[in-house]
Amino acid sequence: MYDIEVKDLSVYYGSVCALKNVNLKVKNKEFLGIIGPNGGGKTTLLKVLLGLVKPTNGSIFIKRDNTVGYVPQFTFFDRDFPINVMDVILMGKLPKKFKLFHRYSSQDKKRAEEIMKKLGIIEFKNRQIGQLSGGQLQKVLIARALINDPKILMLDEPTASIDSKTKIEIYEMLKKLNKDKTILIISHDMQDIFSYIDSVIYINKTLQYYNHRNNLKLNKKVFKNETAYTELKER
Repeated sequence: MYDIEVKDLSVYYGSVCALKNVNLKVKNKEFLGIIGPNGGGKTTLLKVLLGLVKPTNGSIFIKRDNTVGYVPQFTFFDRDFPINVMDVILMGKLPKKFKLFHRYSSQDKKRAEEIMKKLGIIEFKNRQIGQLSGGQLQKVLIARALINDPKILMLDEPTASIDSKTKIEIYEMLKKLNKDKTILIISHDMQDIFSYIDSVIYINKTLQYYNHRNNLKLNKKVFKNETAYTELKER
């Protein structure tokens, strides 16, 4: 049984094609890397799966009762907003329709603290988000996505503009989470993440490549840059 099935998916923004005839199946507890050039449709694919963008054609199936957590690029997060780490994480508990000055339960706060301890950020509990490093903020956004214990976790370039040490910490953390969750990650750091993922797809409007990592008879050097992505093929 697959957690996610995409069939003949096409997405157009007006006359501009974002995705065309994409077919994809993602297994339970699979760690899928999504690569491709900027503007190739990677983020659009995640947004369709999240229900944020409506497909022009095709169908999307997500296994019943599979909740989804989403970690956007933190570059789109307002770091000047006057809010602390605990409050950002608790935002993941907000219902779709909520009243101003929503009160969180003691269980919500306990759950948030448990996740912060698990991700190694409990010491930043009361820190204003503008005072965090890029890596620290990224862990906070991951914690926010985890507070509802989703079965599927989707991340859009979670290691962009983060130092190498913190990148590895995040990949190691995601691999541990992968024991219980299906993970889809958009990344340009394939040389680093290659050891953690189970499979990889290359998207440039269409899905041009899909294979299980163990079947790739390729050296890690293949993943050094965008140009090399187009050289991916099964030998």
